[in-house]
Amino acid sequence: MQWQRRWHVSVIVPLGLVLLIANTGLLSFLNKEDPFVTYSRRLRSASEQVRDAHLYALAAMEGLKFEELYAAVMAAKDAAASSSEESRARISEAEDRLNEKEAKPRIHTFWEPLDDTGMTTESNEAMLRLWEAAWQAAGWEPVVLTMEDAMQHPDFENINRTLSTDMPFGGYDLICFLRYLAMSMAGGGWMSDYDVFPLNPLEKGGSAAQLPNGGTFTLYEKQLVGPGAVPSLASGRQTEWDRIAHLIYENALEHREADFWSDFYAFIDIDKNKDGLYKIEDGVLQGRRALTGRVWQQSDCGITEEKIAVHFAHDAIIRGQTRTDEVMSDRPRIAQSWLEMWATKCEIVPFVDAPMEISVFAHLTSQNAFQTS
Repeated sequence: MQWQRRWHVSVIVPLGLVLLIANTGLLSFLNKEDPFVTYSRRLRSASEQVRDAHLYALAAMEGLKFEELYAAVMAAKDAAASSSEESRARISEAEDRLNEKEAKPRIHTFWEPLDDTGMTTESNEAMLRLWEAAWQAAGWEPVVLTMEDAMQHPDFENINRTLSTDMPFGGYDLICFLRYLAMSMAGGGWMSDYDVFPLNPLEKGGSAAQLPNGGTFTLYEKQLVGPGAVPSLASGRQTEWDRIAHLIYENALEHREADFWSDFYAFIDIDKNKDGLYKIEDGVLQGRRALTGRVWQQSDCGITEEKIAVHFAHDAIIRGQTRTDEVMSDRPRIAQSWLEMWATKCEIVPFVDAPMEISVFAHLTSQNAFQTS
């Protein structure tokens, strides 16, 4: 029986090739098709001709029609290709996730020039440049958001109109509410005030792929006394920034009769009366505690351990120990001087965040890290 099967194959395969080639030529003659089409047909690769001849032979041996066997083989080939494409897509997706984890953590700030901050235009711009330089030196990617980013949010017009006309807000306080819309449109992640500067890295990193507390909205400047936290440094996934933007907006509406209200007041009120709607960590050092009025020694570094950043707010100049001739517009120079001193005096003690897989970013190692143009 084996020699009979081999005889069938040895005879039928060449016969199939002859019939296939002859059939192509005969059809071309009868149909009088364009010579170029005929030429193209005859240029089919030898491998395809051999494949079809074997299929003719196999179909004859198994009692099948050639068309049925050919369709089954092509379907199997397409399925294999589809499976391969799906595998490649899964690999690409995994690589994207890995790259996102290994990418630099991104820090945003919201910048809208105002006249009522006690700062000159020059000192405001100097503070922003220092913010960018410091975070970049610490291994982060600084991104400056503006009102244009907030305006992309579908609820911007309604929230802006209501807070502008119905609430006792100045320009600064209105912007503090609208920046959450900008962060939602930016995709979430980290945001800080422009006078917040990096100290220690997060133990697990800080990338947007895996944020502390599972991406739940978190504030890091815990109040020394009382509920709530200062919204000077915050993190959260995109949906959390959107949730918080609407949460503090609704809180503001509840207090529209107050003489004054702000996002800071909203977070205090929410933490006091609706506990659990956001997280609070002790990760930012208040600037007034950093400004001791003397040159730091290593023994002073304890208060910066496990602190992600330091906040040189207006309050730092008012309540901290500065020279008698220093004023609010000197904040950029004061901050830079202190940061350079800290970098040479203190050891890095990372902030312990949520136990997740995140790449660790670089940190400041010398006073030259803060040079700005």
